[in-house]
Amino acid sequence: MSIDIDVIIKAMVNAAVKAIDASPEIKESITQVFDNNKASIAELVDARKSDEINQEDFDAELAREKSVLQAELIGMEIPVKASIQRALNAAIEALTNAVSQA
Repeated sequence: MSIDIDVIIKAMVNAAVKAIDASPEIKESITQVFDNNKASIAELVDARKSDEINQEDFDAELAREKSVLQAELIGMEIPVKASIQRALNAAIEALTNAVSQA
């Protein structure tokens, strides 16, 4: 059975986005991080499917890949800060409007 890495990457992105209810901007950044690591993920999947590595080695390499992805996702701090700033601005604007209409 062949594995389509594009389908896997899309599923990974969708799972990550759903887990944090990400905005479209954050989804775009998450997609970029996963796309940047597509080749290494594909190599890992291929190695396991062809029995080049056993499950224990796969798990160890998967943990390493997770660390790489985590570091890159943490590097998304700027887009996250921008989303937080927009959310706070909207919240403060709602408060200001409520006070001015009272």
